[in-house]
Amino acid sequence: ATRAPAMRGSGAKAAQPPRTLLQAAVQEADVPVKGEEMNDFEKFIDRWNTKGGLTIATFLAIFVGWAFEKALELGGVESLQAGIWTSAILFVVLLWWTSTYLFRVATKSTTYAQQLELYEREVMVKRLSELDDEEIAALCEEVGVTPAEIQASMGDKVKSLSQKDAVLQLFKNTKMPSADPRSVLENLQ
Repeated sequence: ATRAPAMRGSGAKAAQPPRTLLQAAVQEADVPVKGEEMNDFEKFIDRWNTKGGLTIATFLAIFVGWAFEKALELGGVESLQAGIWTSAILFVVLLWWTSTYLFRVATKSTTYAQQLELYEREVMVKRLSELDDEEIAALCEEVGVTPAEIQASMGDKVKSLSQKDAVLQLFKNTKMPSADPRSVLENLQ
């Protein structure tokens, strides 16, 4: 029997309201702790996510457009009309592709934004790992997070860890809330 991945935020103590943004992110995220596997379609699309793949895809798109135009001509459509229809369809496809890119930029789901988020998380974990246990305890006290709250948000897997290790695990496994200024404007509306 296969088990579903453990979900953050679905622990037994979810009845308590979160006291910090970090706890809220853990409780409300409900994302798998481990990285998600790509499905077959995503793997196929990811193959084209290089400069070489983009070059090949461009030539394939030109070839498909040319083949579509020739198919229309073979179907009895005048050459000029076939060219107009082919150009219109390729224009719509290009607009769609551009809109998907602009959407990814707006939602910060580009490769650069994801790498930057990962880098920022790794820098934070590195800085936290350089602190000793007393400094971690003081930092937790300053922001108002108790060891019991850390344990409640992470579940049973942190019982045997020190407070420092538990905080490090929490930062490693938590998707941080967006620091995008546009999100503040969206919350005001």
